[in-house]
Amino acid sequence: PGERRALSLETADADGRRFVYRYLAAGDEPEGAHVLEVTLGDADGNVAEGISGGSLAFDFTPPAADDVSSSAQVLSAGQAVDVRFTLDEATAAPPQLTLEREGVPPRALERIDAGHHRFAATGAEAEGAYAVWLAAEDAAGNVARERLADVRLDFSPPRVVSAQISPA
Repeated sequence: PGERRALSLETADADGRRFVYRYLAAGDEPEGAHVLEVTLGDADGNVAEGISGGSLAFDFTPPAADDVSSSAQVLSAGQAVDVRFTLDEATAAPPQLTLEREGVPPRALERIDAGHHRFAATGAEAEGAYAVWLAAEDAAGNVARERLADVRLDFSPPRVVSAQISPA
C-alpha cells in the first residue's frame, strides 16, 4: 500500500520470541493514521508476512487559530478587548494568550472560556501598539505561536497641535 520503512531492533527478550522495535520519524511521513504491518523472519529462513502491528498517527503540524475576531483595536483605561478564536485541533493544555510589546513584559489575557479571552486596560500599562499572541501545544508536542490581533493602548486625551483665530 504505502512506502515501507524499516524499523530497527531495540531489544529482544531472552527466549527470542518477543521483539521491541523503534521507529524514528523523519518528519516527511504523510500525516494521519497509518497501519503497522510486521514481517518476521528467523535464523532458519522462515518468514511470516502481513502480521498486524497495530496503528499509529503522525502529526507534525502545530495547532492553528481559525475564525479570529477581536472586539476593539484601541483601548483607553477601563475598556477591554475580547479575542475569540477556534483551534483546528485539540491541545494538550488550554491555549495561552498574551498582550505583548517590545520592551514590556507580556500580560496574560483572562480566559473567559474555550476560545474566548479578554484583556482589560487599567491605565497603568505603557501606551502604544501591542499584539495579542496565541501559544498552544497539541498532543504530539507541536507548538504554535501565532499573532491573533493588534491593539493600541491610548490613555492620553487629544492635544491641540495648532489653533487659529479668525476675525468674525
